[in-house]
Amino acid sequence: MLVTALGACAGGSTAQAHAAPIPAEPTPAATGPSERDCDELITHAVALGIDESAGSGAAATTQADHEAVRRTLREEFMTGCRALTADAFRCALAAPSLAALGACQPPK
Repeated sequence: MLVTALGACAGGSTAQAHAAPIPAEPTPAATGPSERDCDELITHAVALGIDESAGSGAAATTQADHEAVRRTLREEFMTGCRALTADAFRCALAAPSLAALGACQPPK
């Protein structure tokens, strides 16, 4: 679900538009990732979408475009992210591509 939304929203860009690096070891709460953890995951997913779009020759987007995508994803996917298992969260945060991130999501 997150991967689909990113594909529709991310657009192309350059790598300089990335947010700060994501910590190597997230600390999701025992009941699931925290809101902050989910924000980090959304930022990671947007960065992956930017990288993949830049390689496809899509039109460049601005930092404001990227922030709008982050806000939309936050509104749409925060509840689902908070329900992720610790393993699924770690997998998604370490994913090197949107396809790998999508593969981390537990089956419905």
